[in-house]
Amino acid sequence: MEMTGLAMRQARMEGLTGTPAKTRAGELLANPTDEMVKRSFDYARYLTFQTPLPHDSFAAGLSRGTQRRPWTKLFFPFVRTPANILKFSAERSPLGLLAKSVQADIRAGGVRRDNAVARMLVGSGVGATIYSAALQGKVTGGGPLDDNARRLMQADGWQPYSFKVGDQYYSYARLDPFSTIIGTAADMVDLGEHMTDRQREHTGMQIGAAVIANLSNKTWLSGLTSALEAINDPGRNLENFVARTAGSIAVPGFVAQVARTQDPILHEARDWQNRIRSRVPGLSDNLPTRRDIFGKPITSEGGLGPDIISPIWTSKAKNDPTVKALVASDIHLSSPQRSYTERGQRKEWTPAQYDQLSAMTGEIAKPQLDALTGSPFWTATPQATQQDQVDDMMKAARKQAKLRMRGMFAAPYGSAKPSAWAAFPEAR
Repeated sequence: MEMTGLAMRQARMEGLTGTPAKTRAGELLANPTDEMVKRSFDYARYLTFQTPLPHDSFAAGLSRGTQRRPWTKLFFPFVRTPANILKFSAERSPLGLLAKSVQADIRAGGVRRDNAVARMLVGSGVGATIYSAALQGKVTGGGPLDDNARRLMQADGWQPYSFKVGDQYYSYARLDPFSTIIGTAADMVDLGEHMTDRQREHTGMQIGAAVIANLSNKTWLSGLTSALEAINDPGRNLENFVARTAGSIAVPGFVAQVARTQDPILHEARDWQNRIRSRVPGLSDNLPTRRDIFGKPITSEGGLGPDIISPIWTSKAKNDPTVKALVASDIHLSSPQRSYTERGQRKEWTPAQYDQLSAMTGEIAKPQLDALTGSPFWTATPQATQQDQVDDMMKAARKQAKLRMRGMFAAPYGSAKPSAWAAFPEAR
C-alpha cells in the first residue's frame, strides 16, 4: 500500500497525470528505488508496531533492562510493541503535539506535516464521537472505581470496555491500538461522573486520570499492576499476585483459553495451586464458583465467533430493575467478608464455606431488595437512609444465612460426633 502511494506521488511530482502517471507508477512499482523500499518497510513496521525504539528513550532502556534481567519479564513481558501502540494512539489525539516525532513531522512540512495533522484531527474526531456515545451509554469504560459498585453493575450483565448494541455488550478491550483511544474517551465519562465540579474544570486532570485508568487494564501491563497492588497492600493482594504469576508461568495462555472455553463458569482461585488448576482443562470443576454480588454463579457468555480465538467477548444485559434502582441511588452493596473473628483472632473462611455463605446470602437478600427498591417510597427516601436500609437488610441476610448453615452442619442431638458447625463461630 505504501509503495503504491509513493509511486503515484512520485509520478505526480514529475508533472504526469492520467495514463502517463499510471504508467510511470507501474514502472516504479516494478523497479522501486532504494528509498521507496526503505520507506515502505518502515511503514510496514509502523503499522505492525515493530518500529525500533529510539536508543535514548525510556522504553529502549527498559527493554535493555529486561534482556539483562529475565525475571523482570514477569512485570514487563513486552516493551517494544506496547510502546509503539501507545505512540500510535497518542499520535491520533491532541497529546500527539507533545511527541518529538510529531513535532519533527510538523517542522518538516509537506507530506509529513499533512499526515501528522491528519492523524491528530481524525483521531480526535473519533475520540469526541466515542465520548458522545459513552454519555448515552452506548460505549462503556472501566466503570466506577469502587469494586462493589462495579460488581453490582456486572451482576446485571454490564461489561467494561465494550460497545453496547441493544442489550448486548461487545468487548473492544483487546483491539489495540484503537481500544486505547476508545477506552480513554469512555473512561473520561466514567471518571467525570465521580468527580466534583471543581475537578471537572481541570480537563488535563480528567484526561490524565482517564489515560491511567485505561492503561491499568491493559493485559500487557497486568503484571506490573498486580505487583504495585501487592506492594501497596500486601495483606490483601500479595497472595493474588503470587497465584497469578505462578499460573501464567506454569500454564500457557492458549491452554488457559481452552479451559475457559470448555468450562464457562468462572472459579475462585486464590492460592497458586488452584490458580494453576483453574487454567488447565478438566481440573477446574471442583474449585469454588466465583459469584456475583447477589451470590449467582458468574458465567462467561463466550465471544463473537469461535470462543477459542475470539478477542471480542460478549455479555447480555439483564435489565434488572433492582440493580438499576441501586445504581441510580449510588448504593454500595458489599459482599460477605472472607474472614471472621473468634476469641479475638481473625480467621479466614474456607473456600467452600465462603462459597455457600455467598450463595445463601444472595438468595435471601435479593427478593427483599426487589421489594424494597420496588416500593413507591424508595424514590422519595433520602440517599443516606436508602443506604442504611440496604446495609441493615444485607446484615440480616448474612446472619440468617449463617443460621441456615448452622442447621446444615450441626451434629444430631445426642450424637458423639463433633459438630462441623465449629467452623462457623460467628453464627453461634
